[in-house]
Amino acid sequence: MSEPLKILILKPSSFGDIIHTLPVLHGLRTALPESRIDWLVAREYEGFLSGHEMINQVIPINKGRWKQIGYLYRTAEELWELKNRLSAERYDMVLDLQGLFRTGLISSFTGAKRRIGFSDSRELSGIFYTERVLVSDSMHAVRKNLLFLDHLGIKYAEPVFPLPEFPLPDGLPENYYVISPGARWETKRWPSVYFREVMVGLSKQMPQFTPVIVGGKDEVGIAGEVLRGMENLGLDLTGKTSLRELGGVLKGAAFMLTNDSGPMHLAAALNTPVFAIFGPTSPERTGPFSRKAVVLSSGMGCSPCFKKRCDNLKCMTGLEPEMLIKIILERYKNF
Repeated sequence: MSEPLKILILKPSSFGDIIHTLPVLHGLRTALPESRIDWLVAREYEGFLSGHEMINQVIPINKGRWKQIGYLYRTAEELWELKNRLSAERYDMVLDLQGLFRTGLISSFTGAKRRIGFSDSRELSGIFYTERVLVSDSMHAVRKNLLFLDHLGIKYAEPVFPLPEFPLPDGLPENYYVISPGARWETKRWPSVYFREVMVGLSKQMPQFTPVIVGGKDEVGIAGEVLRGMENLGLDLTGKTSLRELGGVLKGAAFMLTNDSGPMHLAAALNTPVFAIFGPTSPERTGPFSRKAVVLSSGMGCSPCFKKRCDNLKCMTGLEPEMLIKIILERYKNF
Protein backbone atom coordinates (compact mmCIF):
# COMPACT_ATOMS: atom_id res chain seq x y z
CA MET A 1 0.00 0.00 0.00
CA SER A 2 2.75 2.44 -0.96
CA GLU A 3 0.45 4.46 -3.27
CA PRO A 4 -1.76 7.15 -1.69
CA LEU A 5 -5.28 5.88 -1.06
CA LYS A 6 -8.68 7.38 -0.37
CA ILE A 7 -9.95 5.82 2.86
CA LEU A 8 -13.26 6.25 4.66
CA ILE A 9 -13.66 5.35 8.34
CA LEU A 10 -17.22 4.52 9.43
CA LYS A 11 -17.60 5.08 13.16
CA PRO A 12 -20.59 7.35 13.77
CA SER A 13 -20.94 6.78 17.52
CA SER A 14 -20.91 6.55 20.46
CA PHE A 15 -18.43 8.97 21.99
CA GLY A 16 -16.45 6.26 23.79
CA ASP A 17 -16.39 4.13 20.64
CA ILE A 18 -14.99 7.07 18.68
CA ILE A 19 -12.20 7.41 21.25
CA HIS A 20 -11.47 3.68 20.87
CA THR A 21 -11.08 4.13 17.10
CA LEU A 22 -8.50 6.92 17.28
CA PRO A 23 -5.53 4.48 17.43
CA VAL A 24 -6.66 3.08 14.05
CA LEU A 25 -6.59 6.60 12.64
CA HIS A 26 -3.09 7.08 14.04
CA GLY A 27 -1.87 3.81 12.52
CA LEU A 28 -3.32 4.62 9.11
CA ARG A 29 -1.93 8.15 9.02
CA THR A 30 1.51 7.03 10.21
CA ALA A 31 1.74 4.23 7.64
CA LEU A 32 0.06 6.15 4.82
CA PRO A 33 0.99 9.82 5.31
CA GLU A 34 0.00 10.88 1.79
CA SER A 35 -3.36 9.12 1.77
CA ARG A 36 -6.70 10.85 2.18
CA ILE A 37 -8.56 9.74 5.30
CA ASP A 38 -12.18 10.80 5.86
CA TRP A 39 -14.39 9.94 8.85
CA LEU A 40 -18.19 9.58 8.81
CA VAL A 41 -19.61 10.46 12.22
CA ALA A 42 -22.90 11.29 13.94
CA ARG A 43 -23.55 15.03 13.82
CA GLU A 44 -23.40 15.41 17.62
CA TYR A 45 -19.73 14.35 17.54
CA GLU A 46 -18.75 16.34 14.45
CA GLY A 47 -17.26 19.15 16.52
CA PHE A 48 -14.97 16.77 18.34
CA LEU A 49 -13.32 15.51 15.13
CA SER A 50 -13.54 18.60 12.90
CA GLY A 51 -10.17 20.16 12.23
CA HIS A 52 -8.27 17.09 13.41
CA GLU A 53 -4.84 17.18 11.79
CA MET A 54 -5.02 13.51 10.76
CA ILE A 55 -8.48 13.72 9.14
CA ASN A 56 -8.99 15.26 5.73
CA GLN A 57 -12.78 15.50 5.90
CA VAL A 58 -15.41 14.86 8.55
CA ILE A 59 -18.74 13.75 7.11
CA PRO A 60 -21.65 14.21 9.56
CA ILE A 61 -24.90 12.26 9.42
CA ASN A 62 -28.19 12.77 11.28
CA LYS A 63 -28.43 9.15 12.40
CA GLY A 64 -30.45 9.98 15.51
CA ARG A 65 -33.28 11.39 13.40
CA TRP A 66 -33.25 8.49 10.96
CA LYS A 67 -35.10 6.38 13.53
CA GLN A 68 -37.99 8.83 13.81
CA ILE A 69 -41.14 7.99 11.86
CA GLY A 70 -41.91 11.66 11.30
CA TYR A 71 -38.50 12.13 9.71
CA LEU A 72 -38.90 9.20 7.31
CA TYR A 73 -39.21 11.22 4.09
CA ARG A 74 -36.26 13.42 4.99
CA THR A 75 -34.26 10.33 5.96
CA ALA A 76 -34.77 8.88 2.48
CA GLU A 77 -33.64 12.18 0.98
CA GLU A 78 -30.55 12.33 3.18
CA LEU A 79 -29.58 8.74 2.39
CA TRP A 80 -29.89 9.44 -1.33
CA GLU A 81 -27.79 12.59 -0.98
CA LEU A 82 -25.23 10.67 1.06
CA LYS A 83 -25.07 7.90 -1.54
CA ASN A 84 -24.37 10.43 -4.30
CA ARG A 85 -21.76 12.22 -2.23
CA LEU A 86 -19.87 9.08 -1.20
CA SER A 87 -19.95 7.47 -4.63
CA ALA A 88 -18.50 10.67 -6.10
CA GLU A 89 -15.53 10.45 -3.72
CA ARG A 90 -14.38 7.18 -5.33
CA TYR A 91 -12.90 5.71 -2.17
CA ASP A 92 -10.36 2.90 -2.49
CA MET A 93 -11.19 1.44 0.90
CA VAL A 94 -13.90 1.67 3.55
CA LEU A 95 -13.36 0.53 7.14
CA ASP A 96 -16.64 -0.15 8.94
CA LEU A 97 -15.71 -0.16 12.62
CA GLN A 98 -19.35 0.16 13.71
CA GLY A 99 -20.61 -3.12 12.29
CA LEU A 100 -24.33 -2.39 12.01
CA PHE A 101 -26.71 -2.64 9.04
CA ARG A 102 -26.76 1.14 8.65
CA THR A 103 -22.98 1.44 8.33
CA GLY A 104 -22.77 -1.66 6.18
CA LEU A 105 -25.29 -0.11 3.80
CA ILE A 106 -23.36 3.16 3.81
CA SER A 107 -20.18 1.28 2.94
CA SER A 108 -21.94 -0.04 -0.17
CA PHE A 109 -22.86 3.53 -1.18
CA THR A 110 -19.18 4.22 -1.83
CA GLY A 111 -18.71 1.51 -4.44
CA ALA A 112 -15.23 0.94 -2.99
CA LYS A 113 -13.56 -2.29 -4.05
CA ARG A 114 -12.44 -2.96 -0.48
CA ARG A 115 -15.19 -2.73 2.13
CA ILE A 116 -13.87 -4.18 5.37
CA GLY A 117 -15.83 -5.03 8.51
CA PHE A 118 -15.74 -7.21 11.61
CA SER A 119 -16.45 -10.92 11.35
CA ASP A 120 -18.92 -10.53 14.25
CA SER A 121 -20.74 -7.54 12.76
CA ARG A 122 -24.44 -7.35 13.58
CA GLU A 123 -27.76 -6.78 11.80
CA LEU A 124 -26.61 -8.56 8.62
CA SER A 125 -24.14 -5.77 7.88
CA GLY A 126 -21.65 -8.40 6.72
CA ILE A 127 -23.53 -8.84 3.43
CA PHE A 128 -22.09 -5.50 2.30
CA TYR A 129 -18.43 -6.32 3.01
CA THR A 130 -15.82 -7.66 0.63
CA GLU A 131 -13.45 -8.56 3.49
CA ARG A 132 -13.91 -9.50 7.14
CA VAL A 133 -11.58 -9.07 10.10
CA LEU A 134 -11.59 -12.06 12.44
CA VAL A 135 -12.17 -11.01 16.05
CA SER A 136 -12.69 -12.47 19.53
CA ASP A 137 -15.50 -11.46 21.89
CA SER A 138 -13.11 -11.34 24.83
CA MET A 139 -10.90 -8.60 23.38
CA HIS A 140 -10.86 -5.02 24.58
CA ALA A 141 -12.49 -2.71 22.03
CA VAL A 142 -9.22 -0.87 21.37
CA ARG A 143 -7.36 -4.11 20.62
CA LYS A 144 -10.27 -5.32 18.53
CA ASN A 145 -10.22 -2.18 16.39
CA LEU A 146 -6.47 -2.47 15.88
CA LEU A 147 -7.05 -5.80 14.14
CA PHE A 148 -8.02 -3.69 11.12
CA LEU A 149 -4.40 -2.54 10.94
CA ASP A 150 -3.22 -6.15 11.22
CA HIS A 151 -5.57 -7.08 8.40
CA LEU A 152 -4.06 -4.33 6.25
CA GLY A 153 -0.50 -5.35 7.09
CA ILE A 154 0.19 -2.11 8.97
CA LYS A 155 2.66 -2.47 11.84
CA TYR A 156 2.22 -0.51 15.06
CA ALA A 157 3.55 -0.53 18.60
CA GLU A 158 1.36 0.39 21.56
CA PRO A 159 -1.91 2.18 20.75
CA VAL A 160 -1.65 5.95 20.40
CA PHE A 161 -4.68 8.19 20.87
CA PRO A 162 -4.24 11.23 18.59
CA LEU A 163 -6.58 13.61 20.38
CA PRO A 164 -7.46 17.07 19.05
CA GLU A 165 -6.48 20.25 20.86
CA PHE A 166 -8.56 20.96 23.96
CA PRO A 167 -9.32 24.50 25.18
CA LEU A 168 -9.35 25.02 28.93
CA PRO A 169 -12.66 26.54 30.08
CA ASP A 170 -12.53 29.66 32.22
CA GLY A 171 -13.35 29.57 35.91
CA LEU A 172 -11.87 26.20 36.83
CA PRO A 173 -10.46 25.85 40.36
CA GLU A 174 -6.70 25.52 40.74
CA ASN A 175 -6.98 22.01 42.18
CA TYR A 176 -9.92 19.82 41.32
CA TYR A 177 -11.13 16.33 40.53
CA VAL A 178 -13.97 15.38 38.21
CA ILE A 179 -17.16 13.44 38.88
CA SER A 180 -19.16 12.08 35.95
CA PRO A 181 -22.39 10.60 37.40
CA GLY A 182 -24.21 10.01 34.11
CA ALA A 183 -24.27 7.17 31.58
CA ARG A 184 -26.43 6.29 28.59
CA TRP A 185 -27.84 3.16 30.23
CA GLU A 186 -29.73 3.59 33.48
CA THR A 187 -28.16 0.34 34.72
CA LYS A 188 -24.66 1.81 34.37
CA ARG A 189 -25.41 4.68 36.74
CA TRP A 190 -24.17 4.42 40.30
CA PRO A 191 -26.77 6.00 42.64
CA SER A 192 -26.55 9.78 42.75
CA VAL A 193 -26.71 9.77 46.53
CA TYR A 194 -23.60 7.55 46.57
CA PHE A 195 -21.69 10.07 44.46
CA ARG A 196 -22.80 12.75 46.91
CA GLU A 197 -21.54 10.74 49.87
CA VAL A 198 -18.16 10.28 48.20
CA MET A 199 -17.97 13.98 47.40
CA VAL A 200 -18.72 14.89 51.02
CA GLY A 201 -16.24 12.33 52.34
CA LEU A 202 -13.45 13.50 50.03
CA SER A 203 -14.10 17.16 50.93
CA LYS A 204 -13.19 16.28 54.52
CA GLN A 205 -10.12 14.21 53.61
CA MET A 206 -8.93 16.32 50.65
CA PRO A 207 -10.16 19.89 51.28
CA GLN A 208 -7.63 21.29 48.80
CA PHE A 209 -9.59 19.74 45.90
CA THR A 210 -12.86 21.06 44.48
CA PRO A 211 -15.20 18.50 42.86
CA VAL A 212 -16.25 19.42 39.31
CA ILE A 213 -19.35 17.70 37.94
CA VAL A 214 -19.49 17.05 34.18
CA GLY A 215 -21.98 15.54 31.77
CA GLY A 216 -24.25 16.25 28.83
CA LYS A 217 -27.34 18.45 28.73
CA ASP A 218 -29.54 15.40 29.28
CA GLU A 219 -27.70 14.70 32.55
CA VAL A 220 -28.35 18.03 34.26
CA GLY A 221 -30.97 16.40 36.48
CA ILE A 222 -28.53 13.71 37.61
CA ALA A 223 -25.95 16.35 38.54
CA GLY A 224 -28.65 18.20 40.47
CA GLU A 225 -29.33 15.09 42.51
CA VAL A 226 -25.63 14.70 43.31
CA LEU A 227 -25.31 18.32 44.47
CA ARG A 228 -28.70 18.61 46.16
CA GLY A 229 -28.30 20.65 49.33
CA MET A 230 -24.57 21.11 48.72
CA GLU A 231 -24.46 23.35 45.67
CA ASN A 232 -21.60 25.40 47.17
CA LEU A 233 -19.40 22.35 47.62
CA GLY A 234 -18.64 21.74 43.95
CA LEU A 235 -18.65 23.30 40.49
CA ASP A 236 -21.37 22.04 38.16
CA LEU A 237 -20.39 22.13 34.47
CA THR A 238 -23.04 19.66 33.36
CA GLY A 239 -24.38 20.65 29.95
CA LYS A 240 -22.12 23.71 29.87
CA THR A 241 -19.12 22.41 27.91
CA SER A 242 -18.51 21.23 24.38
CA LEU A 243 -16.80 17.86 24.00
CA ARG A 244 -13.48 19.60 23.38
CA GLU A 245 -13.95 21.82 26.44
CA LEU A 246 -14.73 18.66 28.40
CA GLY A 247 -11.34 17.37 27.24
CA GLY A 248 -9.72 20.48 28.70
CA VAL A 249 -11.48 19.91 32.03
CA LEU A 250 -10.42 16.26 32.18
CA LYS A 251 -6.85 17.01 31.14
CA GLY A 252 -6.31 19.30 34.12
CA ALA A 253 -8.03 17.11 36.72
CA ALA A 254 -6.18 15.37 39.55
CA PHE A 255 -8.39 12.34 38.92
CA MET A 256 -11.85 11.33 37.77
CA LEU A 257 -14.60 9.29 39.44
CA THR A 258 -17.01 8.01 36.82
CA ASN A 259 -19.49 5.47 35.60
CA ASP A 260 -18.79 3.51 32.40
CA SER A 261 -19.27 6.38 29.96
CA GLY A 262 -17.80 8.35 27.08
CA PRO A 263 -16.07 10.91 29.35
CA MET A 264 -14.40 7.98 31.13
CA HIS A 265 -12.78 6.85 27.87
CA LEU A 266 -11.66 10.39 27.06
CA ALA A 267 -10.04 10.75 30.50
CA ALA A 268 -8.25 7.43 30.03
CA ALA A 269 -6.96 8.52 26.62
CA LEU A 270 -5.68 11.73 28.25
CA ASN A 271 -3.83 9.65 30.86
CA THR A 272 -5.81 11.28 33.66
CA PRO A 273 -6.16 8.90 36.65
CA VAL A 274 -9.58 7.26 36.47
CA PHE A 275 -11.67 5.47 39.10
CA ALA A 276 -14.33 3.73 37.02
CA ILE A 277 -17.47 2.09 38.39
CA PHE A 278 -18.63 -1.02 36.52
CA GLY A 279 -21.72 -3.17 36.99
CA PRO A 280 -23.60 -4.57 33.98
CA THR A 281 -20.77 -4.05 31.48
CA SER A 282 -17.39 -5.70 31.07
CA PRO A 283 -14.19 -3.81 31.95
CA GLU A 284 -12.26 -6.43 29.98
CA ARG A 285 -14.08 -5.36 26.82
CA THR A 286 -14.83 -1.68 27.35
CA GLY A 287 -12.96 -0.63 30.47
CA PRO A 288 -10.71 2.45 30.66
CA PHE A 289 -7.71 1.73 28.43
CA SER A 290 -5.05 3.17 30.69
CA ARG A 291 -2.42 2.16 33.21
CA LYS A 292 -3.74 4.94 35.42
CA ALA A 293 -7.15 3.39 35.89
CA VAL A 294 -8.80 1.53 38.75
CA VAL A 295 -11.96 -0.44 38.00
CA LEU A 296 -14.40 -0.56 40.89
CA SER A 297 -17.06 -3.25 41.08
CA SER A 298 -19.18 -5.06 43.65
CA GLY A 299 -18.14 -8.47 42.35
CA MET A 300 -21.69 -9.74 41.95
CA GLY A 301 -21.89 -13.07 40.14
CA CYS A 302 -24.50 -11.79 37.69
CA SER A 303 -22.11 -9.15 36.37
CA PRO A 304 -21.56 -8.47 33.54
CA CYS A 305 -25.08 -9.07 32.23
CA PHE A 306 -25.15 -6.27 29.59
CA LYS A 307 -28.76 -5.50 30.51
CA LYS A 308 -30.12 -2.00 30.00
CA ARG A 309 -32.90 -2.67 32.50
CA CYS A 310 -32.75 -4.44 35.86
CA ASP A 311 -35.09 -4.74 38.84
CA ASN A 312 -32.50 -4.73 41.62
CA LEU A 313 -29.15 -3.33 40.37
CA LYS A 314 -27.25 -5.07 43.15
CA CYS A 315 -24.09 -4.86 41.08
CA MET A 316 -24.24 -1.07 41.47
CA THR A 317 -25.88 -0.54 44.85
CA GLY A 318 -23.61 -3.19 46.39
CA LEU A 319 -20.59 -0.98 45.84
CA GLU A 320 -20.61 1.28 48.88
CA PRO A 321 -19.33 4.89 49.01
CA GLU A 322 -17.05 4.23 52.00
CA MET A 323 -15.15 1.65 49.97
CA LEU A 324 -14.59 4.08 47.11
CA ILE A 325 -13.40 6.85 49.41
CA LYS A 326 -10.83 4.50 50.92
CA ILE A 327 -9.60 3.30 47.53
CA ILE A 328 -9.32 6.81 46.11
CA LEU A 329 -7.34 8.06 49.11
CA GLU A 330 -5.00 5.08 48.86
CA ARG A 331 -4.45 5.09 45.13
CA TYR A 332 -4.63 8.54 43.53
CA LYS A 333 -1.19 9.69 44.76
CA ASN A 334 0.49 6.57 43.38
CA PHE A 335 -0.37 7.09 39.71
